[in-house]
Amino acid sequence: MSRNNKELLSTTPQNRNEFGAMVSQLAFEMGNKVHLFTENRDTIEIADFVYPRMYGMSKATTIMFVYPREEEKLKEEYLNFTVEDIGLYTGEVRFKIDIEKIKNEPILNF
Repeated sequence: MSRNNKELLSTTPQNRNEFGAMVSQLAFEMGNKVHLFTENRDTIEIADFVYPRMYGMSKATTIMFVYPREEEKLKEEYLNFTVEDIGLYTGEVRFKIDIEKIKNEPILNF
């Protein structure tokens, strides 16, 4: 996510209180703001998320969301990923994710 090609914390908060609230939301509350569900509206519960602070050195705010791999739910064509409005006045944003992209994930060799 970005605003004016910059991290959200660099552009969105107007004062210290807003900055602190946004840091708290990004670091601790995003698990309640995102939802993953199937075509049949079966919810896949989030396992964890990671928000790395970049301190203004990046062009976007990035968060990695981790979900359990449930083979039964990977039999459908797509999953819906939604992000509730986090104070940017965007409303809820929805992404339709093709299941084939998840099934064909790269394999890491150690």
